Amino acid sequence: MYVTMKKIRSILYPLLFVVISFFFVQIASAQTTTPNSGAGESQRWVCLDAQWCADGTAQCRSTGLDVHTVKLSAKPDFKPLSNINTYVVECVSDGTTEMCTSGVPAVDMKIYGADNSAKLAQLVNYKFLRMVLSSDGVTPATNPTMSNAAGDIGPFEWESETPHSQARKFLAVNFFNGIFADPGSSSGQQQGTLDFETSAKDCEAFNWDPYGRVFDSKTLEPLKGVTVSLSKLRDQGAYSLLQPSEILGGALINPQITKADGNFSFVVPDATYHLTPSVSGYRFPVDSLSAMNPDYSKVYKDIYPAANGMDILQRGAIVHRDIPMEAIGTPQNNPPEMMEYFTQLDKLSNSYIIEGRVSHPFTTVNIWTQKAAANGQITPHYRKIVSANADKTGYFKMVVNQKDFEDTEMIGEAELIKSSAAAMQKPAVQSLLQKVIGIFVPSVSAQVRSNPTVKLNPIPNYIEGVAYSAAGQPIPNASVSVYLTFSNVPYYTTQADADGHFRITSERLPFMPYTIGYKGVNGAAVTKVTTEKFLSQNAKYIEDNKIDVNEYKDARGRTGQQVLEQKTTNAAAKMQADANTNKGMDSQNSFAIVIFVIMLLVVVAAILVLYLRNKNKAPGVEL
Repeated sequence: MYVTMKKIRSILYPLLFVVISFFFVQIASAQTTTPNSGAGESQRWVCLDAQWCADGTAQCRSTGLDVHTVKLSAKPDFKPLSNINTYVVECVSDGTTEMCTSGVPAVDMKIYGADNSAKLAQLVNYKFLRMVLSSDGVTPATNPTMSNAAGDIGPFEWESETPHSQARKFLAVNFFNGIFADPGSSSGQQQGTLDFETSAKDCEAFNWDPYGRVFDSKTLEPLKGVTVSLSKLRDQGAYSLLQPSEILGGALINPQITKADGNFSFVVPDATYHLTPSVSGYRFPVDSLSAMNPDYSKVYKDIYPAANGMDILQRGAIVHRDIPMEAIGTPQNNPPEMMEYFTQLDKLSNSYIIEGRVSHPFTTVNIWTQKAAANGQITPHYRKIVSANADKTGYFKMVVNQKDFEDTEMIGEAELIKSSAAAMQKPAVQSLLQKVIGIFVPSVSAQVRSNPTVKLNPIPNYIEGVAYSAAGQPIPNASVSVYLTFSNVPYYTTQADADGHFRITSERLPFMPYTIGYKGVNGAAVTKVTTEKFLSQNAKYIEDNKIDVNEYKDARGRTGQQVLEQKTTNAAAKMQADANTNKGMDSQNSFAIVIFVIMLLVVVAAILVLYLRNKNKAPGVEL
């Protein structure tokens, strides 16, 4: 009996399907999935990777003004939670506080219980423009967005505007409750906020580059209160004031009035422009570079108009200009001001980090502590813990090691001293830099004026004590919540015992400044206290029980060093497990390939036998 080709095909196709299915099942069996997660009442904040579009390396697609646009994505080591709604926020500082916003009032109400976008608009003229997908730079992105199984989001392109060069950070926020897959953990799952202590790593602020600064041509002092106008060359050959309607989105303030740092910032389309500064007691322009202090180049550049002429040709990249003005009478001699700053806690190392910008170049920044006594009284200026000089733009970053703090010692304030004071403190070393910074102000200024200070928020790494009412009485069974300083939505909540005693371990506390709120069982309104107030109210309790509020201590009693050692051990174990898994997968895949080849050879042999038998069949048989 002869076998037809139709019969051969009827046998061949199912057999091939079985072989191929077997092969892919073997490969898929080595893959794992991540469980889903849902929203809850606790929060987790992580810093995002932000690439400035104006740098060019980010390869942004947005059609907006690159100088006000960043490309956002998750950092590789510290990501949002997996498969969960993730809010993207921008944090801005005005020199007295820091505040975060999603840019959208309704979303702000969900995250903070307040419209922070409106508050920032009042503080720094903040304006959120848009968040779009970076794949095309046009399609609006949702906020919140859903993270994937690996905890990744975006990348997105975020565009916002402030008329002055404000520092900003970008972060992601999750609301959660329960067990989650943490892409950075060795086991793949974490309970609550456990082992999220290092989510602040590499959370650095950055500025849009300013358009320029106005300064005194002789003292090099940045000038405050200068009205700077930007005029555009028209078709008729005349210049007239550039209007907001001529800018995409209308994000323009013209003229601008400089603050203590003398900065102004115009981000404008390609054209030809003129700048005109005006302030009482000074004249413009300074026509010759030789008429200026010879050390100007140590601080300023692109001098307008002496170095490059009156016409500013804007063609692509934002053009920078610093403007000298000549004093007619007594020159300005202003105290330094804190223009912006951020503070955060590196929890595992117990390090308090402050990063910011002051108005005057090379200003000395001293960080002082304060200390609460057993009676609750606070001693200010307890000791100067660290000191550093800002750079020529006023930028500084300082790290305070809190490991050696005493029981109730805490961060107090930042003291700002103009550069001349720093020069006087080290008369034996007269470097060129010290000679330059000594020209900003007469040396007597530090003696006749008290130095400005900025109050800083302590960020305890661990808190334990008693919840007190406004009248100073313990609150039995109080509901105790932690709030970020700019939020009305709890970051974490626990309950005190019948004596009002409570504790919150390090992994449950934020890395940013926070307050503590108490609410009695009778449902009364929440009473919020600063961390400074909490430490002063509980000073005796802290001393008597030898509690170190600055040392990392988690729910399992581990110190920061122990957690770091455990993470190192877990990382090594994970690498070994991955290597073993890959080796097993390779072995499994090799076995699957061998089986696949054998089965394929069997199929081919069967086809060949059937074909030879069919070739010798009688004529006229159906093919």
